[in-house]
Amino acid sequence: WPAQTVNYTESHDDRTWLDVITQNGNHNGFHPTSDDRERTHLMAAILFASVGIPLVAAGQDFLRSKHGVNNTYQRGDLNALDYHRIARFPATHAYFADWIAFRRSPRGRLLRLWSRPSEGFFQAFRRNGSPALVLVYNADGSQGRSRLMFAVNPTPDDVSIPIGEYAGWNWELIADHECFYHEGAHPPGETVAAEVFIPGLGCSLWLAEQ
Repeated sequence: WPAQTVNYTESHDDRTWLDVITQNGNHNGFHPTSDDRERTHLMAAILFASVGIPLVAAGQDFLRSKHGVNNTYQRGDLNALDYHRIARFPATHAYFADWIAFRRSPRGRLLRLWSRPSEGFFQAFRRNGSPALVLVYNADGSQGRSRLMFAVNPTPDDVSIPIGEYAGWNWELIADHECFYHEGAHPPGETVAAEVFIPGLGCSLWLAEQ
């Protein structure tokens, strides 16, 4: 069941997440590219939007790098955390923190499943030929009136995905690939119509009460 699953993308002495995915040579993500940062935000969104227990390695929230070294056993110089990177990448640090806060909040309860969900709990929407996805949580209403909708696009190309009956619902934008929009904030003009627009390397999280 979901509470037995531990989900992670980095752990222990191997290369950091950033050094694995960086566009830089020699797996050295110490100076990450803009795509490196966007992919890290996308990874965090997928990790925290997944049912189960998320595990975050120390420093992932501030784009930690070990300069491309694969095995840092007994390398205290590389294993030490450089907290100055929080000042260099404050938006990424805040993005991780806001995802954690949302998961722990009453509004994030649909992500904290302890038992197997009903067969109709999830409903997915795809567009042929694209790995992009729109996923509705609590689609069958088995967990009450709240619904979450998570849209994610791991490709560099924009995509729009039709969402059927959910197009007419009153969806509130909670977060995108850059930041969270706290209650009372005024997010950008993106709304849910017949299709959900997802920019390249982008995502969005929506909430509705129906």
